[in-house]
Amino acid sequence: MGPGASATDLFAFLARAIEVVVIGGVYLIAVFIFVGISLAMSDALGLSIRARGAQSPFLGAAGLIPVIAVASLYDPRVGPAEQEFGRGLSKMVARCRGCCCR
Repeated sequence: MGPGASATDLFAFLARAIEVVVIGGVYLIAVFIFVGISLAMSDALGLSIRARGAQSPFLGAAGLIPVIAVASLYDPRVGPAEQEFGRGLSKMVARCRGCCCR
């Protein structure tokens, strides 16, 4: 992506970036659910977890979620316009009818 990028590549990059943000949010929700269940189970068992121990999964997820979201959606072997847009959220986002990609 730079000054020489075509409109098709820019649109494909934007569509993929939107999908990465949404999938990252889904992963974040999953982390909150699993950490919440783990903390509730440890509380039910009478185990005490210090505040620092309870914060660690959230801090780790803050760095890991963007990496996992990009790695699960982006294929580095092909350019932005050649990415697979036929499944998932891309099906709804990347429907360019030619109005902006000329």
